[in-house]
Amino acid sequence: MIFVSTISAVIGSLIDYFIGLKGTQAITKYRVLGRPIFSENQLKIVASWFTKYGPAMVFLGRLIPGFRTLISFPAGAVKMPLSKFVAYTLAGCAIWNTLLIYVGYYLGSNWREVANVSHYIIIGTFAFIIILGLFLVLKRKRRKRLTK
Repeated sequence: MIFVSTISAVIGSLIDYFIGLKGTQAITKYRVLGRPIFSENQLKIVASWFTKYGPAMVFLGRLIPGFRTLISFPAGAVKMPLSKFVAYTLAGCAIWNTLLIYVGYYLGSNWREVANVSHYIIIGTFAFIIILGLFLVLKRKRRKRLTK
């Protein structure tokens, strides 16, 4: 089960990677409510993050529900080396799938009780990501103010 789920996750991630790779021009040209989905400048920022933290973002992104699906698109958009992308995706997905399968086996028939609590974990994860993102944005703005 671990092998099949991990290979399936890597294949799905590769599809998203190639959509990001080939769809970069489309997301800068198409407009929603008069604005591009992503500007060229936003893509440059993401590219600099991926240059600096790409492998870690891909690996850790695989361990965060919700984010694990989205991380492949920017990795493709900034042309992260495919071998690195696959290696870190494989490692992160293998850990995640092993954990989920083990927890599922361990919980057995008590899975409904966990399902009732899991949405709190997901909400907490998203809250953490949002707070971290806000912190980084504020830190960057402060740094820019200090350098002026």
